[in-house]
Amino acid sequence: MYSRSATMPGSPLMATAAQMLTGGALLVIFSYFTGDWSTLNISGISMRFYLALAYLITFGSIVGYTAYIWLLKNADATLVSTYAFVNPVVAVLLGWLLVGEQLTLNTLIAAVIIIGAVVLVTVFRSKPQPAATQAALDIQPQQQPLH
Repeated sequence: MYSRSATMPGSPLMATAAQMLTGGALLVIFSYFTGDWSTLNISGISMRFYLALAYLITFGSIVGYTAYIWLLKNADATLVSTYAFVNPVVAVLLGWLLVGEQLTLNTLIAAVIIIGAVVLVTVFRSKPQPAATQAALDIQPQQQPLH
């Protein structure tokens, strides 16, 4: 919600870069204080990991977050926020389709609840009132002074 009203660079890509760099710097600082650096073994990292990381950086961060920032400026925030509910469902389905992850009954029930919630938010979000209706609500009855 803050991103929608905050003063941001004119370019969605620049806004994305500023937020990603800030978040990355904070994570590096946090990881230093939690001791994650002492357990890092760079030689044990596989090529598959680097390819997955490149994919996530490109599509999950740069493309996805730039689109999100652009949408915040050009669409209703309630509708845009539904991405947070839909993305996990899409990720679960892609995991099932592409790498054979198991779909459990609990996962399917959660997906149905999430999709239902998104439908409710989308269908019942507050709609602007027509100008005539708003004008009628703005008219206050004139009170006559008592003599």
